[in-house]
Amino acid sequence: MVHTRCFGPAPKSDGVLLDDNPEKVNDQIKLIDDEVVKISAILLRPETNGLQEDEFAIKSSDISVLYICELPEIRGKFDPEKAKALGLKPGPKYRELQEGISVNSDLKDIMIQPDDVLGPSVPGPIVLLVDCPTLSHFQEILFAKSLKNYYADIAEENHKIVNCVIHLSPSLVVSSSDYQKWMSRFGDLHGYVKSKCMRYRLQQVTSQGKYPCW
Repeated sequence: MVHTRCFGPAPKSDGVLLDDNPEKVNDQIKLIDDEVVKISAILLRPETNGLQEDEFAIKSSDISVLYICELPEIRGKFDPEKAKALGLKPGPKYRELQEGISVNSDLKDIMIQPDDVLGPSVPGPIVLLVDCPTLSHFQEILFAKSLKNYYADIAEENHKIVNCVIHLSPSLVVSSSDYQKWMSRFGDLHGYVKSKCMRYRLQQVTSQGKYPCW
């Protein structure tokens, strides 16, 4: 299934939104939020004051986007020994428990919860897709409040770990000291994809979480 949605200012609309339905939290626009995936967007408006335009610069009226993609948590591994100890016989109920459905024990008068027989859940992978064509757009990223929960250098209760960052940005932007400093705020990333002039190069890195980045 392919999801499509128009959002943000319409061309030559003086800021009129194409879609005023998406929920917006701070500067983050929620595009998709279901049991399969959560995708949100942060609009990047170029800021040229005090900055020198580079060869990749675009019109000041153009807007770029940073996407945040969050997959659901991965359930822990099923432990058949725990299921047996709770009086459960091998069969369809094993599958139901792995799908998060509670079942009745076959040999005991108890209800078995998925957490009784599953190991700890693992947070789902989070991928950022950063389309930052110029340094002027990058200024908007620095002040994006909704990225706060994804920074590893900020101790927050709701901190989320970013596993992979896909850069659709030219080398001039990615290699800048400010951009590199911003990237370091995510901690030890498990992977990243870097592009240069739309020619993509996959940088293979060690993935502690074993989440592939394509």
